[in-house]
Amino acid sequence: MNRPNATLTAGATEERLQPALPMEGTFLKDQHDAARSAMRNTRKLGCAAAALAIALLLLMAGSAAWGAVAVPIVNAGFENPVLADGDYTGYIPGWSVVNGGDIGVWNVQTVDFPTEAPEGANTAYVYGATTVQGFGQVLSGPTGLFQLDSSYSLTVKVGNSASYNGFPGYQVQLLAGGTVIAQDDNTLTVGEGGFVISTVNYTYNSTNSALVGQPLEIRLLSKGVGSDEMEFDDVQLTATSTHPIAVPGGPYTVLIPSGSLSLDGSGSLPSNGWSLSAYDWDLNHNGTFGGVTGATPAAISYATLTNTYGMVPGATPSVGA
Repeated sequence: MNRPNATLTAGATEERLQPALPMEGTFLKDQHDAARSAMRNTRKLGCAAAALAIALLLLMAGSAAWGAVAVPIVNAGFENPVLADGDYTGYIPGWSVVNGGDIGVWNVQTVDFPTEAPEGANTAYVYGATTVQGFGQVLSGPTGLFQLDSSYSLTVKVGNSASYNGFPGYQVQLLAGGTVIAQDDNTLTVGEGGFVISTVNYTYNSTNSALVGQPLEIRLLSKGVGSDEMEFDDVQLTATSTHPIAVPGGPYTVLIPSGSLSLDGSGSLPSNGWSLSAYDWDLNHNGTFGGVTGATPAAISYATLTNTYGMVPGATPSVGA
């Protein structure tokens, strides 16, 4: 049976594979003594006849499963900033307001929730919503992009403070490229002073193919019905992929003429049920892989980059001190 593989090329997209990650390519800087000149030349090292690109080919073997991987979320438990009991803010670090409304971080007390926050000391709140309002976060990094044939599971704890009468209703949404791909639209009953776990699951659907490669986003919203406030806590998102994700690293900087290039593809991820067995690189984007191998291959000298891989520097002047 053929082993699955994937290429990831900066500046180009392989049609059958994962979308390209933006890379600035490989840069070489010619450094001069500042006392000699206030002008220094910034040189770019690239393929002489093509756009700058470094590609990474992943080969896999069916051994230990990767399974679901946690997608990084900034301030997922709302513990930033640190607050004294009962204190609150009018903002949430790492999150942005959605549709207006009053949002913040709150260090809840037993009068609000008998067992206080379900994770850490703080929760996030949405106060005084008059329509669907709240906050959201656009994710970043390789796993923060919507991947072909991937499934996602988003969990959030939704709270109903005993300090406020009634419950406004909630929405927990997962988006890709600004489009909602899955949501929990107020399907759970949340008793006063308690939290429940909202789970939003998504399995890849070809109708969303145009969204592949777009940033994922999480939105936590109040529906603004029948109460002044509601709370959220402990946001978690996991992804399970049927395709490997090649992460070639970069951008890379090499000094002329004595510097070297140290590649790092260790951030790459295998598909579910497989493990990575080989990393093959294409430095000059000619479609031939394997001249350089390994997740973190040995440093490649400037002389090798120019003589073996046909890369040439082109000077672009820039002002420097």
